[in-house]
Amino acid sequence: MLTWWPIPEETGTAESVEALHRLMRDFKGLRTRYPIDASSIPVQQVLADFHPPVALCDVAGAVDERAAAEAFVGRALQQDFDLAAGPPISAVLVTSGAQARWMALIIHHISIDGAARRTLASSFERHLAAIRHGGPATAPHSGSPLNDAVLQGSAAGRQLSDAAIRRWAGVAAAMPPTTLPVPVLSADGPLPTEAILTTDRAAVCERVARRSGVPVSTAFLGAYSAVLGRFLRMDRTPINVYSSNRFDADHAESVGCLYQTLPVLVGNDGKDSIRALMKQAQTALLDTYRFGCYDYDDATDTRVREQFRLGRNVSVMPSFNFPPAGSAAADRGSAPAGWSVTPIEHDLGDPFEFVVQIMGPDVLCAVRFDAALIPPATATGLISAVLRVLDIADEHPDLPVGLLLDAAGTPVLDRGADWTRRDGSWIHLDGIAEAARSHPAVTGATVATGSDGSLTLRVEADASLTPYALRCHLTGRLAELPGTVVPETFVLNGAPDDGREPGDGVFGSVREVAFELALRHVRPGAAWNAAQPYLLQGGRTADLSRVLAELATAGLGGLTYVDLMDFRPLADLARDARVVLPADMPAPLGDSRRLPVPAPAELI
Repeated sequence: MLTWWPIPEETGTAESVEALHRLMRDFKGLRTRYPIDASSIPVQQVLADFHPPVALCDVAGAVDERAAAEAFVGRALQQDFDLAAGPPISAVLVTSGAQARWMALIIHHISIDGAARRTLASSFERHLAAIRHGGPATAPHSGSPLNDAVLQGSAAGRQLSDAAIRRWAGVAAAMPPTTLPVPVLSADGPLPTEAILTTDRAAVCERVARRSGVPVSTAFLGAYSAVLGRFLRMDRTPINVYSSNRFDADHAESVGCLYQTLPVLVGNDGKDSIRALMKQAQTALLDTYRFGCYDYDDATDTRVREQFRLGRNVSVMPSFNFPPAGSAAADRGSAPAGWSVTPIEHDLGDPFEFVVQIMGPDVLCAVRFDAALIPPATATGLISAVLRVLDIADEHPDLPVGLLLDAAGTPVLDRGADWTRRDGSWIHLDGIAEAARSHPAVTGATVATGSDGSLTLRVEADASLTPYALRCHLTGRLAELPGTVVPETFVLNGAPDDGREPGDGVFGSVREVAFELALRHVRPGAAWNAAQPYLLQGGRTADLSRVLAELATAGLGGLTYVDLMDFRPLADLARDARVVLPADMPAPLGDSRRLPVPAPAELI
């Protein structure tokens, strides 16, 4: 996360740095690091005092001072944080000679989210004014930080997290087969892009919300889900909703990572009234507040499990964010009069995200999207349609939603014969075949649709390829090809899949035993199965760096973070790993857990 503030004229470097030090004392979330405990779990450790490193950037004499400062800060953004070593925060102080011009903070997302920027800016201004004028600083109104570490640290937090993950799993099971059924337009993707628009429609949106008896955030969510449902021709729209517990007064001025996401489903019945649509969206939005706090690592593991079990993408979908007013205003600068479309460098959490803020009489709209999936003209056209739907609903509140969408000129995605409709959504048959053909062992692939809508994938491939390995490969491509699913039936080289998964505790090589031991050494007591992908075994994403280090110590080189996240069976990884084993190591016989084999440290 990047946030920056202008510094008043005639302010020196020492004053600015001292104000930053005082800011750090205000918020313990900024003084928190996350070392690993004996159980390989990150724990929260608050430092009594912490002065973040401050890099000085003198732009005196630069032709374009702002461009020079942005280039310097951009390089600082490329530096990695070590969460275990110290609080993940650094600073850049931009000066022009002796004059301080801007203070930029670079903070890991585990410590703050976007809505915390306003609170940080207020605290910095308060301390800087006190230093310059020689008086005491006014007292801050800061709540306690809320983040994953807090949840892990109490029984109540873990219960809250468990309830949220159970709720999420229920929503995932009810999702349509595809969550964003669009074709891939460019093989060069992802192409992260942002479009911004400011319009004076705040009063219109507030009237629609008030008439429907819902918050303004719900009015936008309802219109957004209806427009997406019409565009994609889906019976129900899955949306990843970013919720903020700062609507609770106790957390209004908190600094921490309070944003969490929860997928919601909003039905698309064109006969519904606008009020019925808004009430349905409100019910979905309330879920995000009730179940909006959970352990991120556990949720990631659960998503991977569900994605693999269901054979469809439940991780990446359209998203919606309604941050508190003013939380990012200082970073926006002056807003454009029309749509402003620019490529962006940071990764996208979801391939199509609508962010909307009320800024006085104005509505600030931002849509961040992958232009390899959705062209810029389509992305801006969809959000413009959302605003037109609200305009028309304000003038004609009794129109059914279907007629509102017609009147707003909502675009509809054209689909060819290579798409099939199932359970209220669409599946791209050619996309599934393309995903199969991307496996290096596959020489040909076709997909057939049964009378009941079931899918059969027929593949010609090297004899070494197993149905289970192909299933792992297809699951790993779901996020890149959002219109695809993993077919129910595989026919590999003319032989139908018998439905059994390989492995079951039986290992066919000494290397697989070594890999099993290395993993069990990292996660004591875990029931690892060499046939299954790493994250299906209850491993936490926070453990991956340690897993890699332990494997390297055990002589299993050549593996990367991507290998462990890419749905590859552990047996395949073991075969690919470079390991030197002692000559007297016993050969595996059946279940490796019964073998008297040495610990990984002895395998070097």
